[in-house]
Amino acid sequence: MLKIILPSLGLLGGIIGLFAYWPQISKLIKVRRSDQLSILTWAAWVFANLLLLVYAISIKDFVYIILESLHTFFLLLIFILIIVYKKDKNKL
Repeated sequence: MLKIILPSLGLLGGIIGLFAYWPQISKLIKVRRSDQLSILTWAAWVFANLLLLVYAISIKDFVYIILESLHTFFLLLIFILIIVYKKDKNKL
């Protein structure tokens, strides 16, 4: 029973996490400003997620690889939007 429930909870958590990026992405696109967001924080999240993706690949867990790939994609998208919409490029 736990062998079914625990992976399902992990998958559900991963999917909820994917939807959690949408408000930030849509806000960045709508307001076209990112002055209040920390580029270092988002860079750290991108790097941390890349490490998780490498781990997922190393253990050959298909679902984990897909989820981490999608998380990495959305984190990179936010990171790029932050750079694009920074008004003061000297503060990167």
